[in-house]
Formats: sequence, structure tokens, C-alpha cells
Amino acid sequence: MSLGRGAGEPGASAAGLEAARQRLDDPAAVARLDPYGMLRLIEGLADQAPAGYEAGRRAVPERPAGGFRAVVVAGMGGSAIGGDLLKGATAERLTVPVEVVRDYRVPAYVDERTLFIASSYSGNTEETLAAQEEAARAGARVVALTSGGQLGDLAAQRGWPVAKIPSGLPPRAALGYSLFAALGILEAAGLADDVPALVEQTVRALGEVRERMGMRRPLRDNPAKQEAVELVDRLPVVYGSAGIGAAIAYRWKCQINENSKHPAYWTSLPELDHNEVVGWEAPPPAVARQIRLILLRTGDESPRMQRRLEATRRIVEGAVAGLAEYEGTGEGQLARAMALLHIGDYVSYYLAIAKGVDPTPVRFIDRLKAELATMR
Repeated sequence: MSLGRGAGEPGASAAGLEAARQRLDDPAAVARLDPYGMLRLIEGLADQAPAGYEAGRRAVPERPAGGFRAVVVAGMGGSAIGGDLLKGATAERLTVPVEVVRDYRVPAYVDERTLFIASSYSGNTEETLAAQEEAARAGARVVALTSGGQLGDLAAQRGWPVAKIPSGLPPRAALGYSLFAALGILEAAGLADDVPALVEQTVRALGEVRERMGMRRPLRDNPAKQEAVELVDRLPVVYGSAGIGAAIAYRWKCQINENSKHPAYWTSLPELDHNEVVGWEAPPPAVARQIRLILLRTGDESPRMQRRLEATRRIVEGAVAGLAEYEGTGEGQLARAMALLHIGDYVSYYLAIAKGVDPTPVRFIDRLKAELATMR
């Protein structure tokens, strides 16, 4: 699963790494560093799936004459990643396209035959509120996916269906609600079926990850804790395959950014093999010695993509300080994808603990929002 740290490589001191290891198996240290309970939220991801699905399937949109011909999910940050996963998970199931909009504007094709899911966990995301207004003016069938806020108020005023999810969570910790609520909305719109089976498969796969990666599993037997130690003084670069694999790689990157307060980068195959792979041919040695490459496999890659992953690994692994691979397990594509994603949740959490930082606050985002508020 992992290629470890090489001898003589620069980085954290031996004493610093040992302190990081000890924190990961010290309940008192974990409790001190995680006062808001991010671990509890990560471990509760499996419980969110059925609740999110129930919320979504009750939000029944009005079906246009001739049926829907497009699905658009508008959101930002943790509220948008569910849309990315929805797009990847339904690419081979739906006969209409799914697009994710992270902007104030919506595509020109949005009209009365568009199912428009306005996804804002807080209900106050300015980009999503602006996009929703454009979609409504274009006649789209709007469904609000939110815990409340301005979006919830607008939906109540205008009679839009609402997939109401619980409040009080960091948006990134509400992914199970937002993804499965979106799937429930598709079912309610007559665009998806077999969603209960997807929920059941996913819950089971996430439970297996929790058993293998949870806090009670000690460092010596816990791949997520071991990966966190490797990343303490490394820059992670995450590779996934196109489609849902790209969405998972992006989620890993974002979780490491937000939970670990740590830079990380991502991209996907096969596109990276047409540009980024050449960057490993002669990288600055001081930079290359800090890079840890993480390859993600959903288990559903085509034979050609599998060969490409193997070839890419062979070409790149000699240029970086370390390399690890992870593969999703479970029954069904979505279950395997969510299991792979959930490993990243645990890695990002343990990296925060190993570094001695609180995983929950996102102070730079709060600061940015405060500064933008003064510019209105």
C-alpha cells in the first residue's frame, strides 16, 4: 500500500515524527486537539447516507412537459463536492447530462426543462444564491438542498421543494447528507432508480473503512494513521482517474487542506499523462524530495486505464520522495468510490492530529469572507 520514507531524506526530526506517532494513539491528545469533534463527524458519514436519501426523495420537483433534459447542481466548497460525486456516479446511469456550477452564473442552456439543485449547506452562499436567481428567471425547476438560511427562506416563499438536512456541521462534514439527498432528488424527479440499494451498499462499505481506519485501530495496524505520519513533512500530490475518480482525488486534496491545514494538489488521468507527467522528468531536486504521490483506484477503471495507471506509476515513482496507493472496496461503484473517499477523510484527520492542530476551524476562509463582506 505504501512506499515509506527513504534513508537520508530531509524532513521532520526523528523526535518530531515520534511525537506525531504518539499523539495518534493518545486519546487525551486527540480530545485536546479536537474539541469540536471532527472525528465524530467523520465516523458518522455512514449514518448520513440514509438520512440524506430520505430528505431528498421527499423533495419532489414539478416535472416539465417532455421531461428533464439536464441536471445542474450549483454549489461551492463542501456543498459542491456532492455534485461532483453525483455526476461521476450517474454518468453511466442517466440519459441526461449532470453539470456542477461553482459560479454566480449558470449556463445558457438552463431552461424550464432543467432540474436545478441549489446546494448550499448554510443557505447563505452568495455564489449559489446568485446562480439560483438566474436559474429561476430561466424557468428551471429549482430544488433547494440546504439546512436553512436565505436559501431555505426563499424556497419557502416561492414554494420550491426543499431537501432539508441537519444544521450545525462544517459543510465538508455533511457530504453524506448532500450526496444522497441529491440522489433522492433525482429519484423523485424520475431520473434515477435503485437508490435504496446504493445507500445500503455504501453504508456497508463505509462501515468497513471505519473498522479498518478508525481511532481505536492503533498506528501499527492503521493505514490511515501511517499515511498521516508520512505526510507530516511532505507535500501530497493526489492522482485519480477520470470521472468519479477525479472527484475523489479532489476531495482528498480539499480534506487535507481544510482538516490538516496542509497544502495538497490533485489532478487526474488520462489528462495528466499529456502534460503533468513531463514535469517529473527533471524536477528541482529540493522540490521532488518533498513530494509524496498518492494514487487512487476506484476498482472500476477500464483495462486500458489500469494499464495507464501502472505505467504512470513506474515513470513517476523514482522522481518523488514516496508513493502510496489506495483502492476502494465494496459492492457497487458508488460504494467503492465512497470507501476510497472515506480513507482520505481519515488520513486528513490524522494528519491534523499528527501535526498538533485542531482539524475543525477554517480561519483563513472565515477571514476571507469577513474581508469580502467589507467590499460590498
